Amino acid sequence: MCISRHGEYIGGDRLMKKSSVPFIRFCLLVGIFALSTPVFSQIITMPLPVPWPVFRNGQADLRIAAAYHSLEQEMPQPPQYDTRLRGGGLELSGRYAFNDLVGIDFGCMAAGQKGEQGPDNEFTKAVVSIPADLEFQVFSNEVFNLILFGGFNATPYYSRMDRLGYTYESYIILYGPQAGAQASLRLGDVMLAPYFTFHRLSGKRRYENETSSGNDSGSERVLARSFYYFGLNVIYVPAGVTFGASYQHVPEEDKRLEYHGIILSLGYTLRFDPGEDVNRTQ
Repeated sequence: MCISRHGEYIGGDRLMKKSSVPFIRFCLLVGIFALSTPVFSQIITMPLPVPWPVFRNGQADLRIAAAYHSLEQEMPQPPQYDTRLRGGGLELSGRYAFNDLVGIDFGCMAAGQKGEQGPDNEFTKAVVSIPADLEFQVFSNEVFNLILFGGFNATPYYSRMDRLGYTYESYIILYGPQAGAQASLRLGDVMLAPYFTFHRLSGKRRYENETSSGNDSGSERVLARSFYYFGLNVIYVPAGVTFGASYQHVPEEDKRLEYHGIILSLGYTLRFDPGEDVNRTQ
């Protein structure tokens, strides 16, 4: 098994780190790297671009939320280089409805995570996720609503890894299409809104490494990766308050290398409708 020269896996590409250290030490480091888990894929993108599960002609919505993130990855065999990241961020999403059928939305999420991989490796991560979509309200009545959406996501991302005296820094920009669906069911003052979101992102990376054998820097292409989100929002309509929970999954050819994330959020939505107050009615 080969490894990247920055200490991280990127999709299916494997590049071995060049080193001037003695052969025995080199082989030992290669063994450690090969048994470690990938950290490049362990990022959070913005899972929910729909700020409110219902819209109508001329309406504008603005949602502000705080979120907690948890990402975990476990290796099924020793040595155990389990990865655990914790963090949080802020989310902002808005939408304008051209009519009762079509709307456009935008969003921005800024988040940071910190964690470890095994006993010796520390990670610091920061990410900004910026989605934009066209929304299509394909069904709507007083009880049930269904929105389909699709668009684009751009995600600048920074990662720092400290491993056995080595430091690896990556500056990454990911971009690509996204799509999804959100339904909603009105139960009195409460609305249940399950959703699904898919991202397919690729991009470029610039890296800077500091090791005992010297410094290394460069840039390379990042192969496309798929991100899947499954979530549920519980909305208290009179107050415009939303509690959300979502599950993030990033598949890998090697099932051992898959990781899973949980996002918990608490948000508030402002709704603006020309000539009529709908802030707490729909």
